[in-house]
This record gives sequence, C-alpha cells and structure tokens, in this order.
Amino acid sequence: MKRIAVCILFVTISFSVNCQSYFYVFFTDKNSVTFNPYEYFDQKAIERRVLHGISLYDSSDFPVNQRHISQVADLSEEYVGESRWFNMVMVSATDRNISLIRSFPFVKNIVRISEDLDMKIAAYQDFDIDEFLNSDTVKNSLSDQLRNLQGEYFVNNNINGKGVRIAVFDAGLPPCENSPKHLRISKC
Repeated sequence: MKRIAVCILFVTISFSVNCQSYFYVFFTDKNSVTFNPYEYFDQKAIERRVLHGISLYDSSDFPVNQRHISQVADLSEEYVGESRWFNMVMVSATDRNISLIRSFPFVKNIVRISEDLDMKIAAYQDFDIDEFLNSDTVKNSLSDQLRNLQGEYFVNNNINGKGVRIAVFDAGLPPCENSPKHLRISKC
C-alpha cells in the first residue's frame, strides 16, 4: 500500500512540475535586425509619420530578433506570437524550460499569463492588468506609442476606455482565425 501511495505521489509531483503555462518573454534588444520602413509601411502611413515628425526608424517598429524567437521557441511547447512594440513573444512552456529561457542573455523579463488559456475571460479576471501595465518594460513602450499616436488628447480629456469593450486587430498574430482562444473573448 505504501508503494502505491508513493508512486501516486511521485506521478502527481511529476505531472505538476511538467505542467505548461503561457508566458510573455520580453527581450533586451533588437540587435542585428534589419528594417526598411518603405517596405513595411503603407505610403499613407509614411506620409502621416513625416507630417507629424514621427521617425520612420523607430525601433518599436523593427521586427523582433528572429534568433531570439528561434531559441525561445525551441524550448517552448507552443509558440503563440510576437509583438514588435513590446519586443516580446508569447509562448507556452514548462517551468523547467522557462528557467532555461530566463538564463538567455537577451531575455529581459518573463511574465506568467495563466495555466489555461481556454478559461477565456476567467483567465483575465486573475490577471492583474494594472501590475502588467505599470512594469517598467511596458511603461516605456506604451509611453513611446502613446506619444507617437498623439494619445495625450485622450489622457488630457480623461478618456481611458474603462467600462468599454473594444476589438483589437493586430497583424502581430496572423492569421486571426487561427489565433488562440484568449484573443477571442467576446461573443461574435
């Protein structure tokens, strides 16, 4: 009887150690990345940027370093997508592999999202968006984008979107119809 209990305990511990979660993995740099704004931006976007004095070579528009992505993806169970603006990827991985990923010199920060993204809205009820948005990594990226998009108008007029449901279509995770369920939390 003791052997059975020990085996069950060992299997339970092994399963929980290998349980995979979803993570944002933020990178330190975009070194060795090439970027041509004339191939990336639409002509109207280029004209608008020039008109408003926004650089065509803002590093937040540069692609995420593919070597960084490959090394993280190799240790991940699932590669979900990437964000140029936040210089990060979203992956599903075991805690053991996240420890290995954390040791890469180009990894700045790792944020656990949830154990099960199929929980849809429930997963976000436990996710502290204020803590996430107040992290230095995100603050710096958001303030640059807010400035580039002239978001001070909204800030100055106390328009913050609280209590409003919006849809976000981002080319960072194409194709949309194959994107993870956590991106489709509202009823269609």
